Amino acid sequence: MIEIEERLHLKGRFGLNVFAGLASLYGDGLNAFDSDNLYPSIGVGGQIMLKEAEQITMTFDFAFGESGNNGFYMRFGQAF
Repeated sequence: MIEIEERLHLKGRFGLNVFAGLASLYGDGLNAFDSDNLYPSIGVGGQIMLKEAEQITMTFDFAFGESGNNGFYMRFGQAF
């Protein structure tokens, strides 16, 4: 899997996230680079700084995948 993400500060405690990725399934005779085994995704989300002194953030993202697969993700803290 590979993902590219950009986090943009908007104003005050608020930010915007945009990302795109590509995943592959392999094993059991499947080739990782076969186009039937590649799954692209793209998404957008936001960030809210809840407590600046401790750098506590809430992030929420909505991702769109192949064949109508999508998801809403929410987390507290930073991934990295």
